[in-house]
Amino acid sequence: MRLLWVLLFCCSFAFGQNCRPEALENDKRLMTAGEFKGAALLNKLESLIKELETLSKVPYKGAQKNAMKYCLKIKDQLFQKLMVRPEPSIQENASFQATLAAFYRLHNDMQTALIYIDRAVEIEPRNLSLLIQNLKLFDETHKIELKEIADKPIALNETKRIFEEYSKRAGRIAEHPEATKPLAIKALTSQAKIAEALKNPTQEMQYWDKIITLDPTNDAAHQKRFQYFISKQLVTDSIEAMKRMTRYNIANDNNWNDFLLMLAEAEKWNDLISWTNKAPDKVIASKPDYKINLARAYIELTRIKDAQKIMATLPTQLKGKAATLALQNRSRLAEDNADQLKAEGRLSEALDEYKKALKNSPRPLSIKEKISLLIYEYRKGLKFSPAEATRVDLEEVVQLLEQSVYKTEITSSLFGIYLHSLKIIEKPTELKRACTRFKEIYPELIRAKAYISYCQ
Repeated sequence: MRLLWVLLFCCSFAFGQNCRPEALENDKRLMTAGEFKGAALLNKLESLIKELETLSKVPYKGAQKNAMKYCLKIKDQLFQKLMVRPEPSIQENASFQATLAAFYRLHNDMQTALIYIDRAVEIEPRNLSLLIQNLKLFDETHKIELKEIADKPIALNETKRIFEEYSKRAGRIAEHPEATKPLAIKALTSQAKIAEALKNPTQEMQYWDKIITLDPTNDAAHQKRFQYFISKQLVTDSIEAMKRMTRYNIANDNNWNDFLLMLAEAEKWNDLISWTNKAPDKVIASKPDYKINLARAYIELTRIKDAQKIMATLPTQLKGKAATLALQNRSRLAEDNADQLKAEGRLSEALDEYKKALKNSPRPLSIKEKISLLIYEYRKGLKFSPAEATRVDLEEVVQLLEQSVYKTEITSSLFGIYLHSLKIIEKPTELKRACTRFKEIYPELIRAKAYISYCQ
């Protein structure tokens, strides 16, 4: 701030010399003399616009303020007199057009200023300084607030056109071979934000990707790309984005949370195991959900011992969603154990484990069908005796399979078990209703021996 005041003092002193009475009288004479031509005229105009810009910014007070206002008026009149005199060669000069743009900008005539700066760029399309001035004037003319546009949909055609034009002008700077890296990144960021506002995610991601190419550690670009891929459940893109972010140590705790949750929801079990094991310890320790999802991944990949080890490390008191997910995992483990016991012929133990699994299973119908099949096969092996035990067991089979029969899908073999069980426990009304249902679902099997024996 102190440096700014020093500069302003120096400038005001220098221009104060040009505002002396004799200097102003000389300026008045120049208004009619016609002494300036060609390059000399252009130099004078450029000098005057610098004086005008500086005089308009310096905070003068008291009598000095009135003197400077008069000086500003004379300089302004001189500029206006001189600006209409240039010969054609000067009129086609980019610096002349840019100087006129600066003059109209000083008078808050932004539309006219933009016309002149556009003309300057037409004359010298590769002049980086002019491109920067051009974008700044376009911004000031249309009052584009990039901080505010990202979350606002662009509905009006004229607004859309203005934003597209702004992006086009920013692109000229971003692609300029002489543009510095910070300047190119700033221009690309503007383009990305406009693409976001215009709901063009493909183009937006391209701009963020260009920024990362220029600056591999640019956190804003990484975050925008990553959050977009996560929101769209783009697993492959999310993984590649996470690889980049971890490589440059940019991934934060929220990124890890969103990423691991997305992998679990997408049921990418191998990826979930791999990335959970790479995640920072503090992230995994922050929520039991991470270990619960990891255990589920092991279950889905039939790595039961690994799943059991993870589940053993969970807190005994869980709440909310974590508690529900943990119970479901334990249900899956019980179901897997029951399948193993059944395969070993330990049917009584298998039945107990299936019933444990049924309590909190995310797929209860499947377990009900397994229990029904196990009971039925067990009774069948005993030739459905003794009668009283058979009746109790098959009534349980009927109860377990009823929902599958009337509300969801059921295999024809399980339906056959349901029909046979109803016949053995002597439920004629229920059997008649079930036969009608069987005919609806499996009309091609009504001539089968089993259907005829149960239903006719």
